[in-house]
Amino acid sequence: MDREKLESLCYEKIFRELKSYKSRMMKKTKEEIYSAAYEIDSLISIYELMIEMINNLEEDYLETILVFPNLLLFLYSKWLKCEDSHVKELLCCIKKAIVELRNNVNEECIA
Repeated sequence: MDREKLESLCYEKIFRELKSYKSRMMKKTKEEIYSAAYEIDSLISIYELMIEMINNLEEDYLETILVFPNLLLFLYSKWLKCEDSHVKELLCCIKKAIVELRNNVNEECIA
């Protein structure tokens, strides 16, 4: 199979996976959907990143993607096990913002 066909099949496969996932989610209650918000957002992000990555992957990786069932959910489960620096960065940003707020309030009180 040529590379262009492999890429096309990979795009189609992960598109179908996301479409199927969304369809299953739409059958859930509002509360269940709300509870799954992080998972939903993460799956969409993983899908978007995979779309960007496919044309840069070697053919053997593309072939693996094609045969691996539920790839997006598998990648999400791997993501949950990774240490995430996002929370640390957010916390640092919040702390800096609070210090700035305090300093601004103190300056306004003095003036």
